[in-house]
Amino acid sequence: MIDALAILAAIALGFGALWGSETLRTRSRVRRRMKPFADVLGIEGDGGGAVAAKGDSNRTEGQTSALFARMQARYPLSGGTRTSIIAIIAALLSSAALTPFLVFVGMATAMAVPTGIILGIALGWNVGTMLESRQREAFSDRFLLALEDLQRMVRYGIPTNRALHSVADAAQPPLKESLRNILLEASFGVPLERAIGNEGRRVGMSELAMLAAIVSTQSSTGGNLSEAVGNLAAMSRERMDGRVKMKASTAESRMTLIILSAVPVLGVGMQAVMQPDIISVLLNEGRHLLGIGIAFMAAGLIVAWLMIRSAQR
Repeated sequence: MIDALAILAAIALGFGALWGSETLRTRSRVRRRMKPFADVLGIEGDGGGAVAAKGDSNRTEGQTSALFARMQARYPLSGGTRTSIIAIIAALLSSAALTPFLVFVGMATAMAVPTGIILGIALGWNVGTMLESRQREAFSDRFLLALEDLQRMVRYGIPTNRALHSVADAAQPPLKESLRNILLEASFGVPLERAIGNEGRRVGMSELAMLAAIVSTQSSTGGNLSEAVGNLAAMSRERMDGRVKMKASTAESRMTLIILSAVPVLGVGMQAVMQPDIISVLLNEGRHLLGIGIAFMAAGLIVAWLMIRSAQR
C-alpha cells in the first residue's frame, strides 16, 4: 500500500514538472525569437510596449474581471475565457473520475483526493495548451497566405494600409482578429509598425514581430517592401514545410502510441467476454496490481507523447 502511494505521488509530481517545464521552454523560445525584433522597434527601450500593454489590460479589465483578463493573456489566440472554461471543465471531470478510481485500486481516500486533483489540473492545463497550440499553427499557416497577398498588392502599388485592410477582410480566424486589432490601433494614430509589434507581443507570435521590423525599416530607411515581405513569406513557408515534414516523420510514432494505448483495453475487453472469472479476480483481489499497472502504462504513454510533441516543435 505505501509503495503504491509513493509511486503514484511520484508520478503525479513528475507529470506536473514535465508540463511546467514544457510551458517554460515554450515561453522562453518565444521570447528569444521576438527579442531581436523588439530591440529594433524600440518596444522595450522607450516603454511604448509597456504603455500599450497596460492600455490593453485596462480595456480588458473594464469589460471583464481581472481573472478573465489573465485568461485572455494566457490563451490569446484560442479565446481566453472559452479555452479556460474548457480546461477547467476537463480538470473537474478528470478529477471526479480519477479520485474514485484511485480509491478503488486501494489508495487511501486522504491520498486519493489530492492525487486526483493534481492529475486533473495537469490534464486540464494540457487541454488548454493543446487548443492554443492548434490555433498557433493555424495562425502561422494563414499568416503565410496573408503575406503572399500583401506582397502582391504592394508590388502593384497599393498603399500598405489599404493592402492590410484587404488582407484582413479576406483572412480567417485567428489571424483575422489580430489584423483587425492592428488596423484599429493604426486608425487611432499609432504607427503601423508599432501596432504590428504590439499585437505580436500580445499574441506571442514572432512572425508579427518580424513583419513589424520590416515595416519599421522600410518607413525609416526606405527600400523595397514587396521584396522584404516576399523574403519573410519564403522563410515562413520553409518553417511550415519543416513542420509538415516533422509531423510526417513522427506519424509512425504517433500511430504506435495509439495502438499501444488501445491494445490493453481491447485485451481486457476480450478477456472479460471469454473468461469473466479471471477479470473478476483482477477487479477484486488484484485491483492493487491493476492500479500500479495502469499508472506505469499511463506514465510511459504520456512521456512518449511529450517526446513526440517536443520533436514536432
